[in-house]
Amino acid sequence: MKVEKRRYKIKGFRDDGSKIRVLLEPAEIVQQSKKIGFMEITKNPMGIANQMMNQQMHKMINDSFSITREEYQKNKYMVGELVTVTIERENIN
Repeated sequence: MKVEKRRYKIKGFRDDGSKIRVLLEPAEIVQQSKKIGFMEITKNPMGIANQMMNQQMHKMINDSFSITREEYQKNKYMVGELVTVTIERENIN
């Protein structure tokens, strides 16, 4: 069984009645950022435009999970806090 772990930053919360939805954004791994220079833009303007559009579209999609109100109050999650989410595929027979 494949288990995957992902690191997220808590972006916010939404009250869904009896449950609380925790909104997440991927927490970036510390790495050197690549700046887009003038030469890259002039060589491939459509490619750079598509890359920037895809980055913005990806930011609009929110990963999230639901927890009970009691679990929310007990764990005291905060906006900006880092969490690790474990994803495990279930075998349904």
